[in-house]
Amino acid sequence: MKGQLPYFEEVFLDEGDIDMKRSMEIYRDNGFNGPYMMDHTPRFASGESQRYGKAFANGYIRRLIQEVYG
Repeated sequence: MKGQLPYFEEVFLDEGDIDMKRSMEIYRDNGFNGPYMMDHTPRFASGESQRYGKAFANGYIRRLIQEVYG
């Protein structure tokens, strides 16, 4: 997400206001070892199926897990 309520935009995980890697490091440092999943994800500008956006989000999360948790 980029922006704040009531004016915000749903963006891809690597475009939002939150540092997703740092967030995951904080979860890890506090003993979290549960599942991570995306919520909403936008479509690519080309108008492809939303599945492409979900695939990107899942790959992004998987890479973060590998990088942060080892």
